[in-house]
Amino acid sequence: HLEIINPFLKNSDFLKAYEILYKSISNDDKIIIVGDYDVDGCVSTSLFVNFFKSIKVNYSYYIPNRFNDGYGASLKLIKKLIKQEPNLVIMLDCGSNSYDAIDHLNKNKIKSIVIDHHEIYKPYPKANLIINPKKEIKYSKYDYFSTGVLTYFFLDLYIRKAKIKINIKSQLIYVLLS
Repeated sequence: HLEIINPFLKNSDFLKAYEILYKSISNDDKIIIVGDYDVDGCVSTSLFVNFFKSIKVNYSYYIPNRFNDGYGASLKLIKKLIKQEPNLVIMLDCGSNSYDAIDHLNKNKIKSIVIDHHEIYKPYPKANLIINPKKEIKYSKYDYFSTGVLTYFFLDLYIRKAKIKINIKSQLIYVLLS
């Protein structure tokens, strides 16, 4: 029996992201997931997709093609994706430095959550919430965690707080890939 201790159950960034996502799901908002094309981004996206499918959320996802869309959550990509009229965009393994894209989301009154582990520079983008252990925050000792690990712990926290009867431990094998 494997027990993994979630170090983020009382973390303010994770709890605020929970509140944003919980409200969006409760309102049946349209959610778009943008994941990076590498293993970490694909694993993180898959974790969310599997979770959203299991609780029947109104979502879609997009893995950018670096040649057609640019790197990560670029302004060009966000302009294309918001034609789907999302209420929330979740950026996984990207977004920590997507200033123009996040500003464009804000101008269009679209909420954003970033879960990422890449370098991030001040001033931070004005996303509704950024989970990134490379920010100057209390959980920076976890700056070696991949986005897949951060996503797993976020979804674990969400499942616990929302009292959903789902066991995501079966997804741990994929988290190891990230």
